[in-house]
Formats: sequence, C-alpha cells, structure tokens
Amino acid sequence: MSSTTKPVVNDNVKLLLQKVAKTEGFSKYEIKSSSGSVKGGGYTGIIISICITGEDQTRKSKTLHLIVKSAPCSKALRENIPLVAIFEREIYMYSTVFPALHALEIEKKLPIFHFAPQFYKANRSLNSESVVLENLKETGYVMYNAISPMNEEHVSLVLTKYARLHALSLVMRDQNINEFRKIVEPLEDVLVKFLLGDFLNTIVHRCTKAKESLDPEVDKNVIQLYSNFVSDIPSYLVQVLEVVEECSAILHGDCWCNNMMFKYYDNGDLTKPVDVRLLDFQMCRLGSPAMDFCHFFYCCSSKDVLDKLDYFMEFYHGKLSDFVSELGSDLEKLFPYRMLQEHWKKYAKFGLIIAGVAIHAMLTEEKDAVDFSNIAESEGTLSNSFNYEIKNIDEYNKRLKDLILHFYEHNLL
Repeated sequence: MSSTTKPVVNDNVKLLLQKVAKTEGFSKYEIKSSSGSVKGGGYTGIIISICITGEDQTRKSKTLHLIVKSAPCSKALRENIPLVAIFEREIYMYSTVFPALHALEIEKKLPIFHFAPQFYKANRSLNSESVVLENLKETGYVMYNAISPMNEEHVSLVLTKYARLHALSLVMRDQNINEFRKIVEPLEDVLVKFLLGDFLNTIVHRCTKAKESLDPEVDKNVIQLYSNFVSDIPSYLVQVLEVVEECSAILHGDCWCNNMMFKYYDNGDLTKPVDVRLLDFQMCRLGSPAMDFCHFFYCCSSKDVLDKLDYFMEFYHGKLSDFVSELGSDLEKLFPYRMLQEHWKKYAKFGLIIAGVAIHAMLTEEKDAVDFSNIAESEGTLSNSFNYEIKNIDEYNKRLKDLILHFYEHNLL
C-alpha cells in the first residue's frame, strides 16, 4: 500500500540506496526521486520512485528503476496500526519466504514463478522501516483501473498466481515439514490485531451501509438475513481469523486490486492481461487457501464472474493440482476439491465483509481518498476512516447488491 506524503529521500533511505547502487555495480551514479503513487493508492506506506543513473567500473552506462516503500513516522498512526510488525512481515516475505519457495522450484528443476517485484534491500530500524523493490512500471506493468470489477481474464490470471503460491507452501509442508515449520513460525497473524481492533467499527459501518443497496420491498427476506449477518461480524471474524487449518498454506492476505499490477499485450488491449505481479505482503499469514480465494473473488469480480463461481473454483483447484503434481505431491491428500468447497462455505463471508470496505476504497476518487496518518493524528483512532460518502455511490451499491444477492442465492447469509 502507499500514501501521498511528499517524496523526500531522507538520510536513511539515501544510505539504503547507496548500498543498492554498490551491490548492483555502480561506480558513479546519481539518485533522482519522484512520487511513486497517486493519492488513495494505499494506506500504510510511503512510496517513492527512484532512478539511479551512472556507470559501472568499465564506464558502461547503467540505469536502475526502483521503488522505495517506507513506513510513516506518525506516532498516532503507529499507535493504531502495528506498522513495525507489518513492515517486518513484508521484509521477511521478500528476504526469507520467497527465496525458500523459489529454492523448491529450483530443486524440482522448474522455472521460477515470479509473484512479486524483485527485492533489493531493506531497513528494519525503528521509524526508518523501508524496503527497496523493482519498479514494475518500467517493465510494462500497470495498476488495474479499480472503477470496474475484473473480467474473467484478470480473475483467471490472479487465481493462477495464487494457486502457484499456495502449491509451493503446501508441497513444502508435505515434503519437508521441519523446513516449513521453521519458515512459517514468524507468520503470526497481524491481520487479527488490526481487523479486531478499532478498525472493526469501520468494517461494521460499511457493511451496514451496504444494506441500502437492497430494495426494502423486493429484497425483504434478503435484508433480514443480511442484517443478521452484519450483527454476527465481530464473532465471525474472531472465529475464522484465530483458527489455523491443518491444510494451511502461506497466504497473500491482502487480495484486492490495489495490491496487483498487470502487464498486457503490446496492442494495448486492457481486457486481456498476460501477467500479474502481487504487491504488499504486510498481511501475509498462514491459513486456508480458500481465504485468499474468497478475499480476492468477492472484492474484485464482476457479476459475470460471480455467476460462474463453480467454474472458477474448479479452475483454481485445477491449477493448484497441476502445480502440486509438478512439484511431486498429491493434492488429493493435501487439499482435495471437497475441502475447498467446505472451506469456501466457511470463509466466503470473510470475502463479503472485506469487500464492503475494499470496494468503497476502490471507488473513492483520488482527491477524496483518506490519509491514515492525518486521521490518526486528528482523531486518535481509525474507527471512522471509511465513514465518508463517495461520488460513485451508484456503482458501489450495484456491486454490493450483486454480492449480497449472490450470497443469498448460495445460502451463505
């Protein structure tokens, strides 16, 4: 995630970039910076675009395009969000977890399946937490236009990426349980602390407001069931977030469109992506693969995609099975399709709960986007951070109504 603080390269970031330049073979170089994201691009990090230009020892010209993601220093924000823990989580994913997963691919003589930007260096120092990454924009990746839900092509591509991520950790657990336990031991669920803290008020408020998308006469039965669902949100979140399934995999954990960048064919057709990279691993944790599926599917899918739920569950599980087989294990023993179906019934509501806030954020115009630091400093809490109205309210209501009716039709409310 990102925020809109003015791009200032402080001394700690400069030192970090100097280390990157040295490691990457620069002998002479210049560092230039610019803002790395638009307002509303995210909430718990400051993004700065960096361009290092210069030459190597042979005087050959070199250019390196980077992103620096840094934690805000706001004391008030740090009292409301576990910034130290989530930046440590992201650094751990880049520095330890991804290399371990890719080592498994190399061991099996399989091509590396890139999930994320290339990682360069990180700073763990208190109030200077930063991570230096590849700038994907320079290789043709772009953010998804969140004003529209994703079509089948986008959803299929993302589910394929998740299937590979989940497959690698499922296979590691199956084939090398000691290594798996060592890798996942630090993955305490930071999401629990955040979602069950003051931010719970925001979640319940947005889900309550979503009821306004329904027709009081036509949808009378739906409204009653949905109202009961909203009342149960706090107890439901405790139930699903504090349980670790035996079939747990390493999850992305923050599965909405702002945490993905897509590459498209050269003809510029933005309906048919050819690759996707995942961003923001601050909420990575251990859990059922169905949690990533439900989180992403219900936050980002168009109605056409929602109507093909069975197809996409089979698609995801088929990809998962293919990858697990390539890696030398049997998915039928690790996470059979019947288990995905059972877990979908258990975790689908989590997707609907998160969608109430996520779709609201997606449809917020840039000039109206909230700044968590400002809210925390002025109010001392984030409990009202998404309680504002948006101009795209008709689109919001349409998408939430489609979701709620989908849950009603599948007997999930």
